[in-house]
Amino acid sequence: MRWLSPILLAVVGLIHLLPVTGALGAPQLQRLYGVSVGDPNLLVLMQHRAVLFAIVGGLLLAAAFKPAWRTLAIAVGVLSVGSFLLIAWSVGGYGAPIRKIVWIDAVALGMLVVAALPEIRLMKTGAPTKTAEATASGALPMDPAVDEVGAEVPTVRFDARDPERATGDARVR
Repeated sequence: MRWLSPILLAVVGLIHLLPVTGALGAPQLQRLYGVSVGDPNLLVLMQHRAVLFAIVGGLLLAAAFKPAWRTLAIAVGVLSVGSFLLIAWSVGGYGAPIRKIVWIDAVALGMLVVAALPEIRLMKTGAPTKTAEATASGALPMDPAVDEVGAEVPTVRFDARDPERATGDARVR
């Protein structure tokens, strides 16, 4: 099941990247949201919104490959879709294009919740994976790419109070 969270994060990241075309101008925003953006002030805000979505999407995609970033990315993603859903629910009366986004974001929120479950488990129980175990125990994996797939790798443990007491498969001099 180690593959589930990265896949979900990548999918939600791609969902967040879809509106990035809105940064190109009013015609793209019209296609995305079905609203006319004639006011230059609103255009600036909507284009900036598209760039912010790209940042969130990029973080979510990166977290699919960087386990250390997952908790932050999930939190940012939940805040992003959760706030949109809350605003849409509180305002109401929106049209079909926004309704479609509401449904997509509701699915994305569910995916983020599922992706968060291993992270919650990690916080409660310690480290379920070799990399997380090594990080939590103070050991540094010498080959993190190999460690991610579960292979045994040599590690070195450091005691911050006594650097001379390195333990494990290798000693650092």
